Amino acid sequence: MFLELNEIEKEMRKKRTFRDMWNEGGFWKYFMSGTISMIMMLGLLYPTGLVHELGHSIVCWYSGGSVFIPWIFTKLMTLCDPFPEHIKEISWAMGGSFGIIASISPLFAFKFLRKWDFIIIGFIGCGFMQLGFAIFESMTNELYKINDPVVLLPIVLLGVLSVAVFTWSIDKIREHCTRKNP
Repeated sequence: MFLELNEIEKEMRKKRTFRDMWNEGGFWKYFMSGTISMIMMLGLLYPTGLVHELGHSIVCWYSGGSVFIPWIFTKLMTLCDPFPEHIKEISWAMGGSFGIIASISPLFAFKFLRKWDFIIIGFIGCGFMQLGFAIFESMTNELYKINDPVVLLPIVLLGVLSVAVFTWSIDKIREHCTRKNP
């Protein structure tokens, strides 16, 4: 009895590794998966933002304007001279569409990305964030042009919320699908 208790104490005092916590599941698995997904989503923000701006640039170039993309790390924007006022809605829609496609298409193009849930969730979260950018840009374009982090924070929170929801729901769906029925 005393020996068993000592072994239990040793097991409790043993440092848990990342893999141990992951294999246990529960809160730690969700927390770590969600954290990795959010890091991925925020890491994808800049590359997908560049593709988003490329969508605007294509419409500008097609309508005969000259395109200038200033390389400022904190602000992504496309300057078009002259701006195509007659097709401005198409320009706004193309930016959002390109951003959403850039966020989601790697999941369809590369099968190995679908192996881990947190990668799927990171890409989907980035897609929802780009959807938020597209809607916000189309409805309140003057406010969107400010391009201030405070203005864009609700859109990033949309991405964070979608990561949280998908982290929970994808694991529950897989758990339900793999459950054995008696």
